[in-house]
Amino acid sequence: EARAEVREGARVAALLHDDRGRVAGVRWSGSDGVARDLRAPLVVGADGRRSLVARAVGAELPYRSSASGRACYFGYWEDPDESWREIAAQWREGPDLGTAFPCDDGLVLALVQPPVGRREAFREDLEGAYRATIAAIPPLAARLAGARLVGRVRSATGIESYFRRSSGPGWALAGDAGHFKDPVTAQGIRDALRYGRLLGEAAAAVLDDPVALDRATAAWERQRELDCLEVYQWTNVLARGEPMSPIEVELYRAAAAEPSLAGDLLDVFSRARRPSRVLSPPRAALLAARALLRPGARRDALQ
Repeated sequence: EARAEVREGARVAALLHDDRGRVAGVRWSGSDGVARDLRAPLVVGADGRRSLVARAVGAELPYRSSASGRACYFGYWEDPDESWREIAAQWREGPDLGTAFPCDDGLVLALVQPPVGRREAFREDLEGAYRATIAAIPPLAARLAGARLVGRVRSATGIESYFRRSSGPGWALAGDAGHFKDPVTAQGIRDALRYGRLLGEAAAAVLDDPVALDRATAAWERQRELDCLEVYQWTNVLARGEPMSPIEVELYRAAAAEPSLAGDLLDVFSRARRPSRVLSPPRAALLAARALLRPGARRDALQ
């Protein structure tokens, strides 16, 4: 209905260029293995972290990156507990982090992110180590009580958050191809959808004007970075694979007692509020003071 042509089961092998060096389409093949050329005024690489388009235009190496201190292991469970069907939850237990959120067909996705130093245990026994990590996070284990793991446990290791150069003559990188954040804050799908739509809106009116098109995609890329940079930095803090800091603990204690603060924290996850608005310098100072007053507090833990 939108006049899009869809080619399923197609594999792109290379980009095409015009006589000025501008990206002008792709070379692709279908199930018959025959190579064909498809030309377009704009090629969008929405092809993930291992983007062929990023490699082909020389943008594979990010200009800003941060290696995660966590590995990621996840599985789907048949979920008999209807009381949690509308609730996504996340727990921290020491350095471990666990998340559970409902999916289609009565399933719940349970994801654990232990420190990367524990990868060897998962290599030796993936499902056993996954189940042991769930058991080490009691609220997550309680959430999955009565649930049954379906399918195999999957893994994502060697995670790196990044920004890549994402626009150039006749091309753009959308979704994880151009910008990726550790899954600890579950922001990737939101940003892929939002900035994919904004890219389409920016490009649609100027597809026949190469100069205006390149200007529009460059402006789109800049805006995405401005919008996402603070959440990227916040995500990198949570991805360190360390126990919660005393200030984090005090922040969550305060949120448990103050519904308005709890709402503000949820607004950070939903991107209605920036992290710096919630953990402002005055609030951070107050939380630090509270942490110092706790019995057994260590000053060096607040540095």
